[in-house]
Amino acid sequence: MISIIIPYYNDEKYIVKLVAEIEANNIKKDEYEVLIIDGKSNLESRAIIEEIATNHPNIKILDNVKRITPCAINIGINESKGEYIILLSAHCGIAPNYIQTLIDECESLNADVIGAVGKTETLGNSHQELAIKYVLSNKFGVGNALYRIGIDSIKEVDTVAYACYRKDIFKKLGLFDEKLARNQDLEFNKRVKNHNGKIYLTPDTYFIYYARNNYKDLYRNNFGNGYWSIITPYLLGEVKSESLRHYIPFIFVMTILISLMLSVIFRGALLIGLAIISVYLLFVLASSIDIKLKRDRGVRIRNLMFAFIVLHFSYGFGSLKAVFDILRGKYKLEKSKR
Repeated sequence: MISIIIPYYNDEKYIVKLVAEIEANNIKKDEYEVLIIDGKSNLESRAIIEEIATNHPNIKILDNVKRITPCAINIGINESKGEYIILLSAHCGIAPNYIQTLIDECESLNADVIGAVGKTETLGNSHQELAIKYVLSNKFGVGNALYRIGIDSIKEVDTVAYACYRKDIFKKLGLFDEKLARNQDLEFNKRVKNHNGKIYLTPDTYFIYYARNNYKDLYRNNFGNGYWSIITPYLLGEVKSESLRHYIPFIFVMTILISLMLSVIFRGALLIGLAIISVYLLFVLASSIDIKLKRDRGVRIRNLMFAFIVLHFSYGFGSLKAVFDILRGKYKLEKSKR
């Protein structure tokens, strides 16, 4: 039995397509269940998933009154019947062989967790959307996460996204940490590795991540990612819960801000800040030209450059906001007991 868990909140643009893709995986209906965990969506969005559940007996809707992603996942795990748990997002899509490939390779590798390489897409094809799509799958844009940039063969890794978990791993290690509004998967996967568990990434199937389709939503989403990249290790009392790449935008933004502040008393600091910004913009331009030449001649360089800038600065400002919130006592330090 396979349990597919989908946290959901006003994602009506994506959920119908995702349910169709799950059905296209050719898994017998009595071999899987889909648990949609709704975080108090609006009436229109709720009505759509209720209609889906009415027409699909193996789909069940559960309520997430706390409206936090790890709470939704934990509700699903507690209600699940499957030996395997597949965690998806209403913002993702899956390949026709996704479910069976993850199950088969989880068994053959004796893995605790296994995930696939992701492809970034958008629902539309405007110049803005194309730029966001390419930047979010570019190494300069998102760093060296293997599930984002791809691999050639099955590889043991530290973390994966939209993965398949053996249910017994939750009995052994506990559920997802509900203190973390984001990064709960990074924390849990780190817990698996700390207990000598096996996490694999496979190139034999793929998921699709549907990115935000405008700069404003990209900024808002990535600001939250940057915010929780600082809050997560603080709450866990463990800096190594995050990789180095998660701190680079914060260091970059702080370096520029400090240079500007010091320029009041030290003229050379302004030159240092301007030099850093100039070098950064050269990298942005070079990466944008590379994408245009190698990926899509139709995408505009100015849109790519702006997408890079929004992506990096939103993450850095989100991290900076987190530091201010910690300093003013918004969060109470809690040393991880795991």
